[in-house]
Amino acid sequence: MADRAVSLAFVGDIIVGHYHSRGYARHHRPEHAPLLAVAPLLAADLSIANLETPVVTVLPRYSPVESKYRFGATTSVLTLLSQVGITAVSVANNHAADLKEDGLRQTPRLLRDQGITPLGEARVPADGSPFVVQTLRVRGLRVGVVAATTQQNVPLAARPQTPRLPVCDTALLPRHIAPLLRRARAEHDVLIVLLHWGTQFTDLPSPTQRRVAHALVDAGADLVIGHHPHVLQGIERYRHGLIAYSLGNFLFPDASGVPRLTGVLRVDVRRDPVAIAKVTFLPAVARVNAQHAVAPQPATGRAQIEVLSRLHRVSLPLGSRLVQRADHAELPLPSPSPPRDTATVASTPPTDAPTDAPTDAPTDAPTDAQAAHAPQPSTPPS
Repeated sequence: MADRAVSLAFVGDIIVGHYHSRGYARHHRPEHAPLLAVAPLLAADLSIANLETPVVTVLPRYSPVESKYRFGATTSVLTLLSQVGITAVSVANNHAADLKEDGLRQTPRLLRDQGITPLGEARVPADGSPFVVQTLRVRGLRVGVVAATTQQNVPLAARPQTPRLPVCDTALLPRHIAPLLRRARAEHDVLIVLLHWGTQFTDLPSPTQRRVAHALVDAGADLVIGHHPHVLQGIERYRHGLIAYSLGNFLFPDASGVPRLTGVLRVDVRRDPVAIAKVTFLPAVARVNAQHAVAPQPATGRAQIEVLSRLHRVSLPLGSRLVQRADHAELPLPSPSPPRDTATVASTPPTDAPTDAPTDAPTDAPTDAQAAHAPQPSTPPS
């Protein structure tokens, strides 16, 4: 049906291979399809992930950088994404330069060859600022995306032909992104900001992150989607926008502790008038499959309760009360608001969070450790 809502799906970090002291470790064999089990969760008109593994045609035997955690892969991994319908990935993250300039240059080209749109790619200075709005056409809707990172593990020489990532300190993100959103608002139906930010293994975003996310919504963003902390953080409804501070890991070589709890954030966008119509979180959990490789699977039973309970608990301090359904959680939305006017909207401080849980929230779920005591991953964090 032409008037059916447009569905957007978002997941967190995807890492498929890393370097160690003796060389390189590929996380999945070429014949594996580690995302196949969660393909139904990813089914949407546009599915976006954070690809934290730079890709080249010929992978060096040893890492070209000295960072503690170093990632990389060859083009064979791109099939893992396309076969489950992931059509766009953010490449603006702290590991984008792990294969140095070769990785920065080849990754976007190889993604496009596979039919996957790279978001937030590095650009040479002659091409202008790396902070740009990229326009995607999704079933007739004009979707604008800005991708950025607040960290870059590998510094590169500042030469005229060296590609630069869209990277800056968290507090400076509005300076770079807000003007783009204001200019792009009239030409797009939906504006999305993808941010690689935050502190690893923490339950809550920092006050600075919340101020920045609110400022980006005030500037015109409909969705602010984050990753990097390796754990699920909360979801917040602010004015007309939706903020997911961290979607955690998705395809990641760890199946222990809180970092194994993951899922897919699905946002349905109504067409007339354009607005967020439904917000759903589909829970998944990282498990070790028969070939000893870690992959996400739909969460059921106690694992489902654990994922949804965590998301509920970390969303409460943000003023959000998730409602659990049979196999997912939903964020109730307020009545439609008047049309957006980013020129006159004034920023307000975060509202005080309720301290009690709704009666329909899970009550028999195990409690997860606070971030300061969360189990550290057995494999490299990013």
